[in-house]
Amino acid sequence: MLAPELTPRTARRRRRKGQRDDYLACAHEQLFLMLATLRAASAEALHTLYFAEHPDGGASLRATYRWLAALEAAELLERQVIHGKRGVYRMTHRAYTSSPRVMRRATDRFRHAMPPAIAGYAWMRASIWAEPKNRGYRVGRGRDELRATRRFLIDNQKARVAMLEGPERRRAEHVLETLRSDPTLTPLFRSHCGACGSYGPLNQALTACAHCGAKPSQVASELRFECPECGRVSDGDDSEHESARDKRRKCTAALRETDHVLFDVAWREGPAGMEVTLIVVDDPGRTIPEQLNVLPLRVAGQPIVPVVLRTTDENSVFDSIAGTWIATGARHRELLRAFSEDGDRRLFPFSKTAKVIDVRADLQLRLRPSHPKKSEA
Repeated sequence: MLAPELTPRTARRRRRKGQRDDYLACAHEQLFLMLATLRAASAEALHTLYFAEHPDGGASLRATYRWLAALEAAELLERQVIHGKRGVYRMTHRAYTSSPRVMRRATDRFRHAMPPAIAGYAWMRASIWAEPKNRGYRVGRGRDELRATRRFLIDNQKARVAMLEGPERRRAEHVLETLRSDPTLTPLFRSHCGACGSYGPLNQALTACAHCGAKPSQVASELRFECPECGRVSDGDDSEHESARDKRRKCTAALRETDHVLFDVAWREGPAGMEVTLIVVDDPGRTIPEQLNVLPLRVAGQPIVPVVLRTTDENSVFDSIAGTWIATGARHRELLRAFSEDGDRRLFPFSKTAKVIDVRADLQLRLRPSHPKKSEA
């Protein structure tokens, strides 16, 4: 008698399952790309950030749980439990290798289970991303977030320049030029000729097309790639490129797709102009200065930017009933001190360029356990 796994019926069942699994991997590529940035997320956060807007996802949370169950059964997602009843979904090896773009976007560490501290950080970060999304914002680290941040800062500074006169106006104009020339706020772009369709070199603004002489326009690049070996930045996946360290040599390392900015941005276009909020969730794998020094808050006299802060300090506990912290750890205090009026001597005085706001104050990583009241005898 043939073994069960070799029977025609079982072979047909496996073939149908393989086809469905391939369909799931292809249909949800954007989900894996998002998890390449977030690392992991809870079911509720994935519902808000992805499934509620997916054509096949459905609008209900129940439909999201069904999709997550199907992706788990296809071994594309895996649920990792963190403290309490919370859990996050992360990519598996099969999802990591589901498409060339996902492999260029994610690193090898995404295939393995996360340490508890990193899993808690991923849960907190995805949950905070979901809150502005529920209020009509877009959240991410891509090209649109970079352009929104640049537009918010420059438009507000231009309005300030128009209202000032004399020395104050000259100082404000200097700040405006500093913001315009800041490389971290300048998106990758190419000059595009609408007449002949040709593109110019990366990050070079041309006054005339080299082929037909027409005036080109500047087009921001949708993707950003960086070489892990030589550090070259490009808007295309060049298999062989000129080394950024030595232009006489060729580098054969594969470029990896990276974020356009190193910070989380929530943005939307409101009636009064661009609205931007920075989201800072403390990454336990990095120091506080490393995370704060990449924020666009280091130009004295620039417009004030709203910032949402969240700690992942294991020694900080929030009482959701009283609405206050009952314990704050050393790392939590360091984060708060950086945005306080006194500031931190090691850091830029962020209180002069940022305004700390809050969304869902009860949404914290570690909450004081609530015990049911004893029934009266």
